[in-house]
Order: sequence, then structure tokens, then C-alpha cells
Amino acid sequence: MKQTIKTSRAAGYLEKMFRALNSRYFNGQIEEPVITVQSTPRSYGHVTTDKAWRRGEENRHELNIGVGTLDRPIENIVATLLHEMVHLWNIRKGVQDCSRHGAYHKKRFRDAATSHDLAISYDIRIGWSITEPANYLINTSIGFQTFRLVTSSDHSVLEK
Repeated sequence: MKQTIKTSRAAGYLEKMFRALNSRYFNGQIEEPVITVQSTPRSYGHVTTDKAWRRGEENRHELNIGVGTLDRPIENIVATLLHEMVHLWNIRKGVQDCSRHGAYHKKRFRDAATSHDLAISYDIRIGWSITEPANYLINTSIGFQTFRLVTSSDHSVLEK
């Protein structure tokens, strides 16, 4: 029998991954966002440019990982999470890395992403956005557990 867990547990695991990547790549300097898992038909993830969520007394950015992303290999999930973290890093530094309401990724994004172990490719429609894990990130990802999305008639759950 397959072991399943709620999407809230997946979000919790993504938070743990965020903390590990934040420590490794950003010296813990990125403020922790509210991590959500939702359907994002045209992307693997996104972050809000403003602090759209309130957690306690503080406002936080949202970092969303698309539900479909969770059905990919773990190194791609980590690469998507790190891609979104690079956006947060650039926001923190005052670097505008996208245009066209966040749809087109500029060279500024590519440069920041490649310096954080991501391999970035160009697409004429979305710019420097196509993200793959670089070799070092793949070796780092081995320690993370893999989860796969399974759709149930009642709700979405994750298979471990």
C-alpha cells in the first residue's frame, strides 16, 4: 500500500528545504516566505514581489511551488525552489530581474541564478527562465526525500 501525506506536509518539507538552501546559498539572509502549493498551469512556481501574506506581526512574500512540480525528479523540485529563492534574493538586493509583469526573465536573473548552481537557458517568450539544476546542485539534492503528487477524488495527496 502506498503511503500518502497531506499537501500541508509537503509544504512543511518545502520549508525545510528552503531553510537548508537559504543557509547554503544565501547565508540565511532571505526572509522566510509563506510557502504554498497550488496549481500554476503555466509555471513551476512563483514569488510575489510584494509581501502579500501576514504571519504574526510581519508581512511575508509568498513562494508558490506548482502542484505539477512535485511530480518531477527531486533535483528539479530543488531547482525550482532555488529559482524562486534567487528572485527573493534579487528583491532583497533591489535588483529588478524580470519585466512584463514577471513573465520575462532578464540577464540579471540568469547571472544571479547561475552563481547559485542553476543552469539557465533562454526562450524568446520568457527570457532567461528555463531552469535546470547544475551538477553541484544535483549532488546536493540527493539528501532530499522525493515526493510525487497523486490525485484523489477527495483531495490531492502526496505519495512518499
